[in-house]
Amino acid sequence: MHRWVVFLSLNNFYVTAERTFYPELKKKAIVVVRGGKILDISLEAERKGIHSGLSLNHLRSIPRVFILPYNEEHYLPLYHRIWSLISNLQESSNYVTKVEPLDFHVGFIQLAQSMVPKEILRRIKEELLKFAELKSKAGGGPNKLIARLSARWEMIIPEDEVDRFLMSVPLGSLDWLDLRIIKRLNRLGVVTIGEIRSIPEEFLKKEFPQHAHLLSCIGKGVDQNPVISSYPPEQEEKVVELEGESNYRVLMQYLSLCSQELSKTLYSRKEEALELELVFSEGKEEKKGRKKLLNPISTHEEILRISSQLLRRIWRGREIYTIKIVLLQLRRRFEEFCGDVNQLELIHTERKTGLYKEFRRIPQIREEELLERIRRKYGSSIIGFKRRRRRMAELIFETKGKYLL
Repeated sequence: MHRWVVFLSLNNFYVTAERTFYPELKKKAIVVVRGGKILDISLEAERKGIHSGLSLNHLRSIPRVFILPYNEEHYLPLYHRIWSLISNLQESSNYVTKVEPLDFHVGFIQLAQSMVPKEILRRIKEELLKFAELKSKAGGGPNKLIARLSARWEMIIPEDEVDRFLMSVPLGSLDWLDLRIIKRLNRLGVVTIGEIRSIPEEFLKKEFPQHAHLLSCIGKGVDQNPVISSYPPEQEEKVVELEGESNYRVLMQYLSLCSQELSKTLYSRKEEALELELVFSEGKEEKKGRKKLLNPISTHEEILRISSQLLRRIWRGREIYTIKIVLLQLRRRFEEFCGDVNQLELIHTERKTGLYKEFRRIPQIREEELLERIRRKYGSSIIGFKRRRRRMAELIFETKGKYLL
């Protein structure tokens, strides 16, 4: 019997989290923005005609609308509340076997073999609505790819109906795929995902040499990537025993050794941490310091910097006998895609920074060199604002980079 994979998406997650943090904003028109784009819209804001395609300038001109910036610290409590609720179903009822959140509000769930997905999805939705006041959308299928696509229409697609389902799904549903590839397929007369199978394999390799295998897998609905159990998040720690040390430089050396060991472990496991805790024994008294991180860390320098900050904050100068660094909320590290991009992986490695960043073909060059190229081509007047200099350079390089090389 085949195991079902479910893709779960939570509606108005960011608005709900902000209202939990600011109770006075309930029943108010709220818009959460990030990076100059609208991320989430409350129902009250939608009634005012606000949609995700509006510019921020237009949004600011609408009266009585609260515009809130993206803030991860506001979303972490609700994130843990929701995914803890889902992962606890694994222990209480044994019909959820693995939970893999991709972001605060989306993730994959693998069900046990004997479970009927329709009833399970109904129960999960009811519990999310009851305990977190969140509506959700979900879809199921034999693998991650089909589950992600079926969630748009809240469908459950058995394995024997995958081919018929893909023949009705438009190529535009693959919003994580390079738009240029979709346009080239449209010019070949391919409109739906299932129609990719009609292209001969030799012709597919000739027209799409780098992505032929990827497109073939998508057209057949094949996805061998398993659901990876990533919640509750794991932790990694390193302990050093001392004979009573109060010299700050010596303590920093031991912190550096711990940071190096932890960094090597994270690198080998391709993980990163979103929280760091420092524990040390000052005489018979144990001291603890913890910091939640907006940006994940994995390198030796980052771990050492955070742990040294915590040490300076809570250490009173007494002798220390034990130092322990604990990295919490470990997750899979996002890999920088280059060359032959296996874009089927992008559907499983979504980050809060978005899915389109990896398609930017910006060469990794120094800022000074990039700005010098732009000055030679367009003059120096376009680089007038120091704060926006880097972003402006990137935008120009994206749109007109071929003329600068």
